[in-house]
Amino acid sequence: MKAKQHLFPAALIATALAVSGPAFAEPLGSGSLSLEPASTETLEIPSADPIYGEPTDQWWWSIGGGGGTSLNAGDFSAAAFVGASRFIAEDLELSLDLTVWYLAEDADNGDDAVALNFNPKLRWHVVSEDTHTVFVEAGVGALLALEETPEGGSEFNFTPQAGVGATFPLSGGPDRLVVGVNWRHFSNANVFGSERNPGRDDLFAYVGVTFPF
Repeated sequence: MKAKQHLFPAALIATALAVSGPAFAEPLGSGSLSLEPASTETLEIPSADPIYGEPTDQWWWSIGGGGGTSLNAGDFSAAAFVGASRFIAEDLELSLDLTVWYLAEDADNGDDAVALNFNPKLRWHVVSEDTHTVFVEAGVGALLALEETPEGGSEFNFTPQAGVGATFPLSGGPDRLVVGVNWRHFSNANVFGSERNPGRDDLFAYVGVTFPF
């Protein structure tokens, strides 16, 4: 009788282990600690700098200045400009420039003039490399001067232009140095009559910096 009393608790324990055994045999769940090594794969983080020449919503500031000489009157010119531009297609840039001019004239011909010039233009980067771009540009704007420009003309003129230039990256970032030379024409297109449209042509060289904003 005593032997049967000792066997009864043992039988209960064996039954409990048999019932709970499958639970202990399950593999570690997703919430369990894993001893596998972590992945060494690195994630590539895209650059935050805009890419010059890519057609996006990115706008670029430009600031600079230059000087030139008249091709038909022996006069000279100096200017400072600020502009905003955007690439509307691959390597095709629409630029909106605002320029302050000092237009000098020969003392015998007339007075020097200070003028404000708004000039939209298109700039096509025909060569686009990591180290530089080469472009051609053309546009036409409107100018308002404090004096007749040139003498015998009018204070208001149209300003067609065409030229070439290049850009170079600065310090490995998105900022770029811009240099160029172009032909600039000052004429009122006979709006005030042909007798008041002597016209003026300048060869103008400039340097500036462009950067994203």
